[in-house]
Amino acid sequence: KTTPVFHGFFDRVVMNPPFAKQADIDHVMHAYRFLKPGGVLVAIMSAGVTFREDRKSREFRQFVDEHGGTIEALPPGSFKSSGTMVNACVVKIAA
Repeated sequence: KTTPVFHGFFDRVVMNPPFAKQADIDHVMHAYRFLKPGGVLVAIMSAGVTFREDRKSREFRQFVDEHGGTIEALPPGSFKSSGTMVNACVVKIAA
Protein backbone atom coordinates (compact mmCIF):
# COMPACT_ATOMS: atom_id res chain seq x y z
CA LYS A 1 0.00 0.00 0.00
CA THR A 2 1.36 3.40 -0.97
CA THR A 3 0.56 6.53 0.99
CA PRO A 4 0.19 9.55 -1.31
CA VAL A 5 2.96 12.13 -1.18
CA PHE A 6 2.03 15.68 -0.16
CA HIS A 7 2.57 18.14 -2.96
CA GLY A 8 1.04 21.00 -1.00
CA PHE A 9 -0.98 22.91 -3.57
CA PHE A 10 -4.46 23.24 -2.09
CA ASP A 11 -6.06 23.81 1.30
CA ARG A 12 -9.33 22.20 0.18
CA VAL A 13 -10.46 19.75 -2.48
CA VAL A 14 -14.19 19.20 -3.08
CA MET A 15 -15.09 16.63 -5.69
CA ASN A 16 -17.71 14.33 -7.18
CA PRO A 17 -15.63 11.81 -9.15
CA PRO A 18 -17.07 9.18 -11.50
CA PHE A 19 -18.21 6.01 -9.70
CA ALA A 20 -17.89 3.43 -12.50
CA LYS A 21 -15.49 0.54 -11.83
CA GLN A 22 -14.40 2.13 -8.53
CA ALA A 23 -12.90 5.11 -10.36
CA ASP A 24 -14.02 7.26 -7.43
CA ILE A 25 -11.37 5.64 -5.22
CA ASP A 26 -8.66 6.27 -7.81
CA HIS A 27 -9.69 9.92 -8.23
CA VAL A 28 -9.83 10.58 -4.48
CA MET A 29 -6.45 8.97 -3.84
CA HIS A 30 -4.93 11.03 -6.65
CA ALA A 31 -6.51 14.30 -5.49
CA TYR A 32 -5.35 13.70 -1.91
CA ARG A 33 -1.75 14.11 -3.08
CA PHE A 34 -2.46 17.75 -3.89
CA LEU A 35 -3.51 18.79 -0.38
CA LYS A 36 -1.31 20.98 1.74
CA PRO A 37 -0.59 19.60 5.22
CA GLY A 38 -3.68 20.45 7.25
CA GLY A 39 -5.84 20.52 4.12
CA VAL A 40 -9.16 18.72 3.76
CA LEU A 41 -10.63 16.66 0.92
CA VAL A 42 -14.40 16.13 0.70
CA ALA A 43 -15.84 13.81 -1.95
CA ILE A 44 -19.20 12.41 -2.94
CA MET A 45 -18.50 8.72 -3.57
CA SER A 46 -20.33 5.51 -4.32
CA ALA A 47 -21.74 3.89 -1.20
CA GLY A 48 -19.87 0.79 -2.37
CA VAL A 49 -16.77 2.05 -0.57
CA THR A 50 -18.59 1.36 2.70
CA PHE A 51 -19.35 -2.32 2.14
CA ARG A 52 -17.34 -3.85 -0.71
CA GLU A 53 -14.83 -6.44 0.49
CA ASP A 54 -12.37 -6.32 -2.42
CA ARG A 55 -8.81 -5.29 -1.63
CA LYS A 56 -9.14 -1.81 -3.15
CA SER A 57 -12.19 -0.95 -1.03
CA ARG A 58 -10.72 -2.38 2.17
CA GLU A 59 -7.47 -0.47 1.67
CA PHE A 60 -9.40 2.72 0.93
CA ARG A 61 -11.41 2.42 4.17
CA GLN A 62 -8.17 1.77 6.04
CA PHE A 63 -6.58 4.86 4.45
CA VAL A 64 -9.55 7.01 5.46
CA ASP A 65 -9.39 5.64 9.01
CA GLU A 66 -5.62 6.13 9.29
CA HIS A 67 -5.99 9.77 8.27
CA GLY A 68 -8.78 10.52 10.74
CA GLY A 69 -11.34 10.65 7.97
CA THR A 70 -15.02 9.88 7.93
CA ILE A 71 -17.42 8.13 5.57
CA GLU A 72 -21.01 9.24 6.02
CA ALA A 73 -23.87 7.56 4.16
CA LEU A 74 -26.29 9.83 2.33
CA PRO A 75 -30.02 9.03 2.39
CA PRO A 76 -31.27 6.81 -0.45
CA GLY A 77 -32.47 8.92 -3.37
CA SER A 78 -30.30 11.92 -2.44
CA PHE A 79 -29.62 12.58 -6.13
CA LYS A 80 -33.01 11.56 -7.53
CA SER A 81 -33.67 15.12 -8.72
CA SER A 82 -30.47 14.85 -10.77
CA GLY A 83 -31.76 11.72 -12.49
CA THR A 84 -29.94 9.01 -10.54
CA MET A 85 -30.90 6.70 -7.71
CA VAL A 86 -27.33 5.57 -7.00
CA ASN A 87 -26.53 5.29 -3.31
CA ALA A 88 -23.75 7.62 -2.25
CA CYS A 89 -21.72 8.77 0.72
CA VAL A 90 -19.62 11.76 1.72
CA VAL A 91 -15.97 11.06 2.45
CA LYS A 92 -13.88 13.58 4.35
CA ILE A 93 -10.12 13.14 4.77
CA ALA A 94 -7.64 15.53 6.37
CA ALA A 95 -4.03 15.80 5.23
